[in-house]
This record gives sequence, C-alpha cells and structure tokens, in this order.
Amino acid sequence: MKGGGNLKNSGGSRPISTNTVSFNSVTIYEFPIRMGENPACSAGCPIALDGFEHTTVAYYDLDEFKENERQRRRHRKDFAIPADVRTKMLIQAGYQFEDIVLCTTKMLSHQNERQESLAKTDWEEVKSIVFRLRLPVSIPNPLTAIKRSTRGAKTA
Repeated sequence: MKGGGNLKNSGGSRPISTNTVSFNSVTIYEFPIRMGENPACSAGCPIALDGFEHTTVAYYDLDEFKENERQRRRHRKDFAIPADVRTKMLIQAGYQFEDIVLCTTKMLSHQNERQESLAKTDWEEVKSIVFRLRLPVSIPNPLTAIKRSTRGAKTA
C-alpha cells in the first residue's frame, strides 16, 4: 500500500487519509464446472462452479492484461454462454446428454412455477407493505412486462 500524506479537512482539524492501493499483476483461477440450478438461465442447462479447488492458474502482467482486454471490448451480452456451448462444456466435463436434457427439463419446470407464482402475487399488497416500511424502492408489476411480451406472440 502506498501512503500519501494527510490533507486537512476543510471543515475541521481532522486529517483526511490519502492512502492508495495499486496492483501490477492479475491472477486468474479456473474451476471445474457442474450442472447448475439457476432457473433464470435463458435456455438449456445452467452451469455452476464445482467446488473450491481450482484446476489451473494463469498469471499476467497488469498492463499486458489490460491491453488484451481493451482489444476484445466485451459487452454485457458477451458474457452469457449460449445453451449449445454450455451443453458441449458439460459433455466435456463428463456428463451424459440425457442428464443434460433432464436438467433442462427441470429448469423449464422451475421457470413455469416462477411464472405461476408471479401471476398469483397480490402486487397491491406488496406495494402497501413497501409503503408502510418506507422502503426507497418502486415495485413494478412484472406481469405487465409478461403481458406485453406475449401480446405480439403468434400462436400456432
């Protein structure tokens, strides 16, 4: 940790600390994967890290790492792993295709349960509780978004 000096606080005599932290390297740990349980997964079987023991470690100089990342310029959507890629990863990790299909079926079932639960929620009661507790949040009705997304859907 690099220490700076102390600056005077404009409102009093107490000094303000100007300590800084700097890094010169990046360490990346890779972990094995397993079938996950996240029902928010958009499609296919979710994946999760398997345990706390890493399989490989890579070390990079910070400037080299930043330059490589700057060239790749990723967007938020680039971090999602497509379902077919997750399936290949799970097969390479030793899972059977039938197990992956079963996991996907369970995930779809959980998603349907969540939709049914949302449909049964009394959102006015939720808003009333939030108001009484004076929580600084707004509670939109998620069913409005669901209705909007299904309005334009064609039925076969």
